[in-house]
Amino acid sequence: MFAFSKNPTGRFGALKVVGVERGRVAILALDVIAETMPTLEDLRHASMLFDAPDENPATPSVGGRFLDELVAAGVIMNPNLLPGAKPVVSRFVPTTYEIDLDGLTPVGSLPVLAAERALIDQWTSTSSLINLGYAVERIFRLAFDRDAYLAEQVLHRKAEQEKREAEQLRYESRLKGLTWSVLLSEKLFPAWSEYPPSAFADSVRLKFRDVMIELQALGKKPKRAEVRLILRELIAWLNAEDDASGNPIETVEREHIHMLLEEILHVTRQPQLLGEIIDLTTF
Repeated sequence: MFAFSKNPTGRFGALKVVGVERGRVAILALDVIAETMPTLEDLRHASMLFDAPDENPATPSVGGRFLDELVAAGVIMNPNLLPGAKPVVSRFVPTTYEIDLDGLTPVGSLPVLAAERALIDQWTSTSSLINLGYAVERIFRLAFDRDAYLAEQVLHRKAEQEKREAEQLRYESRLKGLTWSVLLSEKLFPAWSEYPPSAFADSVRLKFRDVMIELQALGKKPKRAEVRLILRELIAWLNAEDDASGNPIETVEREHIHMLLEEILHVTRQPQLLGEIIDLTTF
């Protein structure tokens, strides 16, 4: 059993390790949110934390000292799964990942229930611990600060859309002057500073660089069959590396890879291959 803090909120949540398999730790979030570090006794009767759509959030309970606003809200322990709710808040975290969740603190051990173990086969999400913390905070905000949270999400989505549109304009301008010299002089995937894990990120960068050098050697406009073969081998390697590393390629990383593939195909003058190559990915 572990407690963690969710800076800068000052709140604490709790996690339970329910298994380890294939180099991944299976972790459940518990329905405990507290203003002080929860103890093992606080967690003894805690339930799994259920996720739900924004329009029908589950209600987390509180361990330790009750937060004033939660007492006023009449919080109850161990809420039942609401109609339409998603599975429990859970993640597989590869053992190779760095611990990136603030204040992760062991608080003791409790038996793993058969129902908890049985859930593992239903899990599909692999991520770092900090993403599990974000999921817990989201459910808390939906239950007790719903209007403000949803308003923030509207603003966030608007800002993200504006950012994507600006990036698309810059990207279209970038393609016009893109050459092998430019690509090979840059650090690939510069946004991969904190995630994915550095060993995985570095191996992908190195692989892409080797592929670009191989394609550059084919000349200004290589044959489509040659480009297709090299990129098919690249994607096969990426698929295997992603699986072997616990599937660190998530939505953002996938978009970055697609963008670099588009740039590579632009320079090889074979942009028609983009859809075909992307369809080969399994991440």
